[in-house]
Amino acid sequence: MVGVALAGMVVALAAEPAAPGFVLLDTITASYSATARTDLRGDVGGLSVWRAELEAGGRTPLGGAGVLIHGIALARTDLDRPAASLLPERLQEVSLRLGWMHQPGPRWRFNAMLRPGFFGDGGSVGGATFNAPFLGLASIASSRELIWSFGLIANAFGDNPVLPVAGVRWEFAPSWRFDLGYPRAGVAWELSPAVSLTAGATFQGGAYRLSRRPAGAPLGATWLDGAKLDYREIRLGIGGSFALAGTLRLTLDAGVAVDQRFDFHRRGIEFRGDDAGFGAVALSGRF
Repeated sequence: MVGVALAGMVVALAAEPAAPGFVLLDTITASYSATARTDLRGDVGGLSVWRAELEAGGRTPLGGAGVLIHGIALARTDLDRPAASLLPERLQEVSLRLGWMHQPGPRWRFNAMLRPGFFGDGGSVGGATFNAPFLGLASIASSRELIWSFGLIANAFGDNPVLPVAGVRWEFAPSWRFDLGYPRAGVAWELSPAVSLTAGATFQGGAYRLSRRPAGAPLGATWLDGAKLDYREIRLGIGGSFALAGTLRLTLDAGVAVDQRFDFHRRGIEFRGDDAGFGAVALSGRF
């Protein structure tokens, strides 16, 4: 599921034109989301999730058909859980976005994306939490309306260090589009250049390494020191995107998180949440 999501993300990126000349940063997105409290099977008590993200990036033509992709990303996920929970109080990412895109002809695009950074619990920023997830992808346009993609991802902190990926973008009717990818899989309807509506599934999560035993965990739970944790939510909902002043755009989403998981995959322990409502808001712009 994560692999499909990442593939779709790069398909969308490759479809956008590069900025003329060198631009260090030309886009920025700030987002915030919340998932309501739910019972967490396997752990004690309930859990609610709050997540804030900030991403900024730019793209620079390299000459010919190549484009350099560069940026930064900050993300913090706060877990409101009981004091005796085995989960950390937060999950945190500080990373760079480094990529290359090459389009040798009208049909093919090739992408390579690297995200070096620190993916941990906020306890420390150091070698133990350093990771560099990688995505390699090839995309082929069957027509102007249909783009397929395939490749692989590598993530040393993930449950599966290497996974095949696939994605598709299909503009099946005027003003209508189907995406299987990140950040959503579903249908989008563009009412006008200023307003579009969506319905489908979105993904939230990541892979992290704990730098310390969570506060409140039993003293004997030394297996938590340095443990790797996969967190994910699959969300079903509806949303809308609205153009504001200039290039500023507001996006709203709401629905139900149907598959919330916290998986200490190398320790054989997994916690699952029941279905819970969620809401999300994002503000993005170009400059």
